[in-house]
Amino acid sequence: MGEEYTIREHEIGCGYSVLVLAPYDPSRDDFLQKMRKDRKSVERYRLITRAAGKVCEFGVMKARQIELLRTIDASLSLFEIFIGGEVIRVMTYVGKRAGGGQEECVLLFDFKGHQGKTGKISSSDLIKGKKLAGIAAELMGGE
Repeated sequence: MGEEYTIREHEIGCGYSVLVLAPYDPSRDDFLQKMRKDRKSVERYRLITRAAGKVCEFGVMKARQIELLRTIDASLSLFEIFIGGEVIRVMTYVGKRAGGGQEECVLLFDFKGHQGKTGKISSSDLIKGKKLAGIAAELMGGE
């Protein structure tokens, strides 16, 4: 399944870039590229890249400590952006590349959250996240 995907580096400005799970075909856009090209999604794109930049700035460990990056399981995390009564969530694989090094984030996909009492993630989003995290882990060749 990993042969359908690749990990691309996506420049987000401020001297940072993020890793994004993307279709293997270079003519197909990843979710951030699609957002950046869609006039209706440009603001969402800006919010996500700003939050991703903060994760890059702090590093994974510190981002977890200050709860900018929320852990779901050993390799699956998400970050949330609260704006005007809306919650934007970005499912993220966290792992190391082959050969070790520091943990890195690979952005998998975004989805709308809600600010209800539970704030739970739908089972379909969790299943999708775990599947894509497995692919990202395989591509990173790490843990």
